[in-house]
Amino acid sequence: MAHVPDEGQLSVTVQKARRRNDVERRAGLRAGEQGRARRRAFVDRLLPKSVVRKLVDVLGAPFVAVIGHADNTATVRRWMDGKEHPEEIARLRVALEVVLYLQTVEYDDAINAWFRGMNHILGDANPGLVIADESLELARNAVMGAASAFLAQ
Repeated sequence: MAHVPDEGQLSVTVQKARRRNDVERRAGLRAGEQGRARRRAFVDRLLPKSVVRKLVDVLGAPFVAVIGHADNTATVRRWMDGKEHPEEIARLRVALEVVLYLQTVEYDDAINAWFRGMNHILGDANPGLVIADESLELARNAVMGAASAFLAQ
């Protein structure tokens, strides 16, 4: 009978692959066009305050302010409370799509670091700033491509 290693003996790569497949299967958030469409539809149905809350949980209010072109974190708090609606909600929705995709494999701390770091696929640009500053479709496609490459490592 073959020895089956327990979770502690498996390599980190194998553990990540298993976790990603399990989470994707349960959430229906598979990579590719179908998964992208599901994530986008899910994010589009969320109220603006829910989008902001989810992003703040992962990226923090100061970085959400940058992506959403807010003057300060007090504005982000008003968005979270539903007292104001962000003008740049579409950008925040793109950021949340990427966060949800990355969460199929990575933990929030790694996602936060990835959003803030230089990314060679994006010409050493920061994924969060690409979403904040570039045209929306270009940002969505470029950052999702960079996220896919990150998860494939």
